Amino acid sequence: MLRRKHFVKSLLAPAILTAAAASACTVQRVQPVASANSAIVDDHMSHMTAEELHGPMVAEGVTDINQQGHEGLPASAVTAAARLKASPRHGEWVKIPWGAGTTDSLMAWVVYPKATGKAPVVVVVHEIFGLSTWVQAVADQAAADGFIAIAPDLLSRVRGGPSNVTLADSTARRLVAGVDIPTRNLGITAVANYAMMLP
Repeated sequence: MLRRKHFVKSLLAPAILTAAAASACTVQRVQPVASANSAIVDDHMSHMTAEELHGPMVAEGVTDINQQGHEGLPASAVTAAARLKASPRHGEWVKIPWGAGTTDSLMAWVVYPKATGKAPVVVVVHEIFGLSTWVQAVADQAAADGFIAIAPDLLSRVRGGPSNVTLADSTARRLVAGVDIPTRNLGITAVANYAMMLP
């Protein structure tokens, strides 16, 4: 009986200390600070040094810090179209059935690596803005890294059928609310299966 009490007591002590420590913590709100160029910086950045606030290091020759100047990173939204146009990899639109035995289909952007052998597959899933040029550029970067990259348009059903036309952000955000999790999973599985069957 004494052993059991001691065991329970030893389990409760850390829990009580943790609760006491958590209750002693407070959230501090720091006023936004102005950077050197008088832009307001959010309070998550208030702990950074002046040198860190200056901005990221940019690859030599890149004049716009909004660009992803590093070859190993996907293009930014600003430079995605130009990077896709200059890409040495083959990218194409494909029409894929949502599932076996269905005539309903979705569009997907697939990019192939510059390789002669088999390659692993990665599915690039778009966010609430739909299958944008930027998402295509992310797929292109994955192909540059040696993958067969496939990006499904998970809005195909709610937009009225398969299409390779990029939607406006506001339209895509409105339509994405109509795509439930089972539908998304079905689309992701369909394109993954398609890409894994490629020779």
